[in-house]
Amino acid sequence: MKNNRNVQKYFKHELIQAVADISNVNTPMVKIVMEGLENVITQALKSASSDTDVTIKLFEGFYIDSTYIPSKEKRNNLTGKLIHVSNKTKIKTRITKGYIEKINQ
Repeated sequence: MKNNRNVQKYFKHELIQAVADISNVNTPMVKIVMEGLENVITQALKSASSDTDVTIKLFEGFYIDSTYIPSKEKRNNLTGKLIHVSNKTKIKTRITKGYIEKINQ
């Protein structure tokens, strides 16, 4: 915690309950939808490839980007040996200035 400030964490089950309360939808239905959304987002982000990046606009001003990083050979700085670095998917979130302004209103 920075500067001894309290941190309020929201867990998945708390968000599900809050959405259910606000939208007047039963909790099990919201849970099904949230889990479905999570699965769709995960599969979409995994689908990034060497010729296709993926961007998910989750909310107005809130994005999740996925970029495929191909495998490569790198030299270890300490030993000088070549090592193989496996391919990976880089995930990054972006929040627009407009979304930040919306939070700070």
